[in-house]
Amino acid sequence: METIIKEITVAHRGERKVDLSPQGIRAGVIELSPWQIHPLPPGSHTAIDGDAYLIKINYELELDGDLHDGQWFEVGFAFQAAEGTVSVLDAVPGASSAPREERAYLVDQYLQLAQVPLATPNSVGLPASDDVTNVFGIGRSSVRWGHRPPRGGVLGPGSRAAWAVVLVPTGCTEVNVEFSARYRMSLEFALDFDPLDSSGEFTLELPNARSRGPVVPPPPPGNKKAMPSDDPGSHRVFICYAHDDDAHKLSALHFAHLLQDLDHDVHIDQLTDRCRRNWDDWATHQIASADFVVILASPMAHAVGAGTISDDRHKGLRNEFDIIRNLRHGGRSRWTMKVLPVVLPGESVENLPFWVFSEIVDHYIIDDFTPEALADLLKAMDAAKPFLQEP
Repeated sequence: METIIKEITVAHRGERKVDLSPQGIRAGVIELSPWQIHPLPPGSHTAIDGDAYLIKINYELELDGDLHDGQWFEVGFAFQAAEGTVSVLDAVPGASSAPREERAYLVDQYLQLAQVPLATPNSVGLPASDDVTNVFGIGRSSVRWGHRPPRGGVLGPGSRAAWAVVLVPTGCTEVNVEFSARYRMSLEFALDFDPLDSSGEFTLELPNARSRGPVVPPPPPGNKKAMPSDDPGSHRVFICYAHDDDAHKLSALHFAHLLQDLDHDVHIDQLTDRCRRNWDDWATHQIASADFVVILASPMAHAVGAGTISDDRHKGLRNEFDIIRNLRHGGRSRWTMKVLPVVLPGESVENLPFWVFSEIVDHYIIDDFTPEALADLLKAMDAAKPFLQEP
């Protein structure tokens, strides 16, 4: 296994500085090309603890004529800071079942990569690709892309590109990146490349996001937050969730904004004013007043629901769960319709609290932050609301 070090490219204020020296980090037939790093200043997105970066990841599949019958290959990048957690908030390309055309993206105010028309100014692009792709790890500290050939096709050599929005601890100046790659052929034998040892790790230096001007334009038109509506189709929704980490908090907030964009009256702690308050009273009022209570899956939500953590941790969420379960005990049919378990992108059904009965009662998997992905959830609300009206 050959290892060559390549300088990581830094871009800011719309500039792209590319190091053209013929160097890279290699794992078998996979080689890294220069990266670009765009700091996302706090003023360009919804406030959240940490510094955000838009990173372009370039890698190359180098095949000769004897290796053009590959079944698949995979690249992975694990990010680690000296202190605190690094989270990959969003990444493209996403999952696709067929070759894709050229696409363009902007980072919106929720730190998500929103697809926009190719002519959109200052957008970042992904070239067309014949690969069938999948992505894993969004919301966690590592991200992986899998590539397969289209049906009846083969994996072709050449460059691939990806974009990731990465959140690091405030003031973090560098992160360690571990690169791994695997490649499998369709012959009887396979070439598998295990994760690299220390030679496969490198340090990514980060410019100070808080000292730069904005590098992305405002969110695309049509992504504005809507005001609550008195329309009969509007629902009052309380979002109940655990504060696992900043990435999960941001996902919960993005979900809340998406519901607001669809003209629903949404209540979540992150959208309240900053006044000092009794949060137990606030949560009790929100649960009692809501048409629907959405419970978001996460490892901590599952642990609190199972009672496997100590009593002095996550007292607020424990209290909310107690209130919901007590109300359901007094009106099981009504509260079965009112409590909606939701799994956001990057999460798992297994991380729902067990008492929501996800195996025998409906739950809702949101695989993307788009109105279309919420269709089943909103249909359930529309169908249930007539039965929830007070007599």
